[in-house]
Parts: sequence; C-alpha cells; structure tokens
Amino acid sequence: MLMVLESLSVCKNTLYIRSICTEPTVNMWFQLGLGNYLRIGLKKTFGIDLENQQQKNRDLARLGSETGDLATLDLESASDSISLGLLRRFFPRSFVSMVELYRSAQVELPDGNIEELHMVSGMGNGFTFPLQTLVFCCVVKACYTWHGIPCRRNGGNWGVFGDDIIVEKATSRDVARLLSLLGCTVNTTKSFVEGPFRESCGGDYHLGVDVRGVYLKSLRTPQSLAIAINTLNRWSARHGIPIPRTVQTLLCHMGPYHTVPYCESDDAGVKVPRRFHRSRRRMGHGFTQYNAWVVSTLKLVFTNEDCDSSTMQTTAKRDLFVSCSRIRTKSGNRS
Repeated sequence: MLMVLESLSVCKNTLYIRSICTEPTVNMWFQLGLGNYLRIGLKKTFGIDLENQQQKNRDLARLGSETGDLATLDLESASDSISLGLLRRFFPRSFVSMVELYRSAQVELPDGNIEELHMVSGMGNGFTFPLQTLVFCCVVKACYTWHGIPCRRNGGNWGVFGDDIIVEKATSRDVARLLSLLGCTVNTTKSFVEGPFRESCGGDYHLGVDVRGVYLKSLRTPQSLAIAINTLNRWSARHGIPIPRTVQTLLCHMGPYHTVPYCESDDAGVKVPRRFHRSRRRMGHGFTQYNAWVVSTLKLVFTNEDCDSSTMQTTAKRDLFVSCSRIRTKSGNRS
C-alpha cells in the first residue's frame, strides 16, 4: 500500500517557515513500533539510551566548555538529509525493507500535487529520531575507529541525541567531513570546536557555567503561566537569584491554579513541596491524591462499518487541558 503524507507549513520563528508532514494515523503505530526496536538496538550496541541521553549530552557539553577537549556539532535539517539511497547502501536489506514498508513514499502538497520523496522520513514519522541517531552513531564510531580512539559505552568521550553530536575535538573535522559526504550539512553557527563555549540539547555552557536563559513561548493560558513559573523557579534555584516579585506577578494573572509535586510536567500546575499542596489528600498506604491539569486523551472515531483508516476522525484537540485528580506514591510515581 502506497502511503501519502500531507504537507503543512508552520512558523519556525519570525523569519522562517518550516514545512512539516502529517503521517497516516494507523501507519504511525507501526512506525512507533519500529522506533522502539531501534531504541533497544541503540542501547544494546552503543550504550545510547534516548530516555536520558539528553542530560548526558548536556553534561558532556559542560565538560567540553571546561576542558576544550570535546566539540559540539549541530546539523541543518538532519531528518530531511538522510536519503533512502544511504540506507540501501550501508544497512542490511531486511532492515531497509522494513523501513520502506512503513515509510510514506509520497507527499501531498498544499496545492494538491503529489511529489515523490527521496528522503527516508521527516520528523512526523515515528522512527525518524532513533533512526537518525543510529546513523550518526555509526558515523562517530567509524571516525573514532579510524583515529584509534575507543567509543566508551558510558558516553564519557562522545554522545549523540538526534542531530546533537558531541565528539572529541581531534575527530571533529573528520566527523564533519563524513557527515558532508553522506549528504548532511553541519550548522556552523550552532557548532562549537574552539573557545570556552559549548551548546547541546538546550544546554549552554561557558567555562563550565550554565548560561542558558529562560525562553517562554506564551503567557496566554493558565498552563503556559504554570510553565513560566516552574521554569523561572528552576532558573532561580540553579543560579541562586531570588525572583519573588516576578513569580507573584505571574501567579496573580493565573486565576485559580493547581499545586502539584515535582514529578509532574510543567503544564500540570505550579510545582511546590509536598506540604504546600492545596488539594493534597492522603489515602493511606503511601498514596496521596491531588488535582492537576492534563492534556485530554486523543480519541478516534470510525465513521463507517469497514473501519477504513482513511475515514478516521479525531475528536479531541491537542491543546485541550482538563482538570483531574491524580494519585502519587511516596516514591514519586503517579497514575
């Protein structure tokens, strides 16, 4: 069955528009399954655990800004740069066949035209991120082998998380050249080899000091205000700079809000120590009940008896938040 993507455009920033694609809903389930398979392979083969690799990359970036021995590389449009020909040339045929089975081979443009895709997949695909991580891990491994440098499984001298790559400074030129030969472009404005500054996975470090600012996308909803307050509180605690008036001003504009434990997401409510929870209720056996904002569950409705995937319709909006009660154990797990 030939899968066709739907192309859309969103604002990347005030200057650029980014093209994104929407995958067929049912096909996405199989893509996510293949993505989980790749995640397991990354952990077994390279010691890369995508669940916590982001923090490891930040730690390596901080170390690189202190010692200057590590370089951080960032790529431009990395997911769009991995071609199907690259996979056919270097990966096993059985694996490539599975990728071709679940990828979308064509894209429908806003004007209705259908175009053939030569890239493996875009960021809307369920296995794109682990696949590009795998490809770039292989690139780093090849360059380290050429230089006679061991790739430590604990990630002590390298790290890959998507297109955020950290390598030893001595191999950075060869890694960049090999990436270029494979069709990728190194973003020179966001890659750092010399000097005391390094950046990776949202962490900015200068001589080992975190100099990352606070970036807020919106202050229009109670959830966005909760994100702002939680982010500013973490920044304040990290740098030792109290900002009570700023936080109080944001609280005044929230209206009624929930107080939640630190294990919750930033948009669930204002994170506070357990003893300050407003709606906290002990239930015995180590369980505590509290209120929080959560994103409404996505529901699927089939509109005909044949359950054709092309007629599926979603009935919940992505940004729809509802208030509900959650239960937390002493260990921090929630349900």
